Amino acid sequence: MSDYNKIRPVGNKVAITRLPPESMSKGGIIIPDRYQDKSQIAKVIAVGPGKTLEDGTIQPICVEVGQTVVIPYWAGNDTKVGDHSFICIHDTDILAILEDD
Repeated sequence: MSDYNKIRPVGNKVAITRLPPESMSKGGIIIPDRYQDKSQIAKVIAVGPGKTLEDGTIQPICVEVGQTVVIPYWAGNDTKVGDHSFICIHDTDILAILEDD
């Protein structure tokens, strides 16, 4: 996880890592890798300072490092730092925050 400490998004960007997709259906059938879609669930690994508004103030980002979020299927481009992959997206691309039980 130390490679993630090197990531510092700018502006209203959020760095995330997709969580592995489900490998088994609800009925217990194993889904082969080639039929699995990209996961829409991701973990926030770094957050930028926020969007700079016209008056110079910064609008903070509504997510924090460690939160689990829902993102669109098409969100971001995969990037690698060391052995770790991540995606950098705009904070407005985050659809929801998943709360812990």
